[in-house]
Amino acid sequence: RPATVRDVSVRLRAQDERTKSLEAMANARTFEALGLVAGIAHDLRNALSIINAFAGGLLSELPVGEHRDDAQHIRTAASRAEALVRRLVDFAKPTDKADEAYDAFDAVREAGALCKPALGPRFSLRVEVPDGVSAPLVGDRGKLVLSLVNLIFNARDAMPTGGTIAVVARRNGKRGVVRVKDSGHGMGPDVLRRAFEPFFTTKPPGIGTGLGLSLVRTCVRAHGGDVRLESEAQQGTTVTLWLPLDTPTEAPATPSVLIDRPRGQALVVDDDDVMCLLLRTLLERQGFSVTTTTRPEEAVSLLQQLSNPTLAVCDLVLPGMSGADVLRQLKAKAPSLCVLVASGFVDEEDAERVRALGAAAVLSKPFSTKEFEDCVNRALAAG
Repeated sequence: RPATVRDVSVRLRAQDERTKSLEAMANARTFEALGLVAGIAHDLRNALSIINAFAGGLLSELPVGEHRDDAQHIRTAASRAEALVRRLVDFAKPTDKADEAYDAFDAVREAGALCKPALGPRFSLRVEVPDGVSAPLVGDRGKLVLSLVNLIFNARDAMPTGGTIAVVARRNGKRGVVRVKDSGHGMGPDVLRRAFEPFFTTKPPGIGTGLGLSLVRTCVRAHGGDVRLESEAQQGTTVTLWLPLDTPTEAPATPSVLIDRPRGQALVVDDDDVMCLLLRTLLERQGFSVTTTTRPEEAVSLLQQLSNPTLAVCDLVLPGMSGADVLRQLKAKAPSLCVLVASGFVDEEDAERVRALGAAAVLSKPFSTKEFEDCVNRALAAG
């Protein structure tokens, strides 16, 4: 029989160009979102640092009673708000940060808590996680939470008239198993076969990008696991995540240092008046004499007025002059000065850059009183 030869190179090139175009559009939207999120996150983290630290100060001084409970509620609410900000930043700007040890079951609980308020009255979300059982995992917690959120909203979209979404987490020997199941319209064989393809979607234009399941599988495989998809038309869908568990090694806690002597003079550079007040309070408790300014251009002149400067705490995002420029000028005038950079929006690239300029430590806002004290002690010890 005669052979048939068909040149498909033109079609493949067209598909490749379309994929590149879609990726460029997605990247453009990500950078646009990043610019907005960076400003919001910086301001929110400043505010949350202030709330968290002052609530911690109240907890350390108030006796057991109603007002102490109020302070604890404030601190808990600030911690939850910080988790939301962190999720927002991770979504807008995925980073190749170092893996962390965390409990996969806690990530499941967090995803459920994030989704419940947004689902609406037509949907019932049931999250089942065993009590008293942990699922130690090493990887990117933020990406796993976002993957689970993605699956829950996919399940919602598959049930336009409402229904039940079940998220069930269990341990199976050395593996953690998380199933997300819906009672929606399901998928036929043709759709099921292509479900993990990037940019494949059955949703109307402008509603879905087709990246959801692809990114979920990428996240799970980065943890060393895999994803199984089961679905039939009109029979609902079940997505199962298989996650190899690990035994996290806890880093030794940094011992608290009791300060019973003056520690010299500290300079604080931050554009937020209340943040300056907070940092002054925390540093004075540690034995420093503190000078603050909200104007970065004044930093060097104020430093030169101090007789015994030992520490500077500087924000990274400042009006008129970047924190990196302030750091560079301070180190030029006082090479032995210990500089701690505290910022509400700092990634690993920023941290490496300011360390290369001479920063002794980098601290992300918001931070607790203990985290700040430990960071100051480590920075001074390293210096």
